[in-house]
Amino acid sequence: MTAPLVVLAVLSVGGGLINTPFRLGLEHFLEPAFEGISMAHPPEGIGMFLLLAAISVGAGLVGIAMGGFIYTRPREVWTNFQTGFGRLWDLWASAYRVDDLYGAGLVVPGRKISEALAFRVDLPVIDGLVNGIGRVFKETGARSRMIQTGYVRNYGAAFVAGLLLVIIWLLTVGGA
Repeated sequence: MTAPLVVLAVLSVGGGLINTPFRLGLEHFLEPAFEGISMAHPPEGIGMFLLLAAISVGAGLVGIAMGGFIYTRPREVWTNFQTGFGRLWDLWASAYRVDDLYGAGLVVPGRKISEALAFRVDLPVIDGLVNGIGRVFKETGARSRMIQTGYVRNYGAAFVAGLLLVIIWLLTVGGA
């Protein structure tokens, strides 16, 4: 997982350096693909750039401050912070129990359906059919092996016997 993240980090830094506010190399890159389509554009000018930059830097600083608060304070401060939220903190810590709902609603029924199909359909029906076909060909081969002797005289005798049966059939039924 580290290698793909490193590649993505390098590409995002490279893209960010290519498309700085002072050198807009990627801003109009896809415009030919959207030719003839009216698109809404944000207001241009330094004001919008400064606002968006301030929001981005502010979000980063809030994240750094939270990290500093969590990792530089004594453990009791963090514990008091957690207990201040009560049951809401438990809900956040369990990610709103989305994984539990997903597991109960999709994973468990999916596993039961898969097991039922595997053990009640695949093994007895599909494997039984495939094994049955294989058994039929194996028995047919074992019985027809007696015909395949490798001696020319046996094949000649079989040919003469077949020829006699055809002649008898033609004489009795009458070549109609």
